[in-house]
Amino acid sequence: AGVYIYGLPESPVGLFSLEDAKICFSPAAKAGSPAMLDGAGLLQGQAVFAVNVDCLRFENTEFEKAQGELMELENVGSLEASGLKGK
Repeated sequence: AGVYIYGLPESPVGLFSLEDAKICFSPAAKAGSPAMLDGAGLLQGQAVFAVNVDCLRFENTEFEKAQGELMELENVGSLEASGLKGK
């Protein structure tokens, strides 16, 4: 994943903000999972995966050659996206 955020239910990530960024995915990339999170599923080329976050903010952010859904969000309070591009 280009952005992988996993807060705790009892202590969510407050604010994650990404501005003026371009993340490019390689078609040859292999699926993987975070080393520090037991039981996490495999991800491959996904732009944003976020769980337990109060606010996600993207401004002028591009995800090039992302695969599947642009974002997978769970228990995210708000999403602010201005100039967000994907695929």
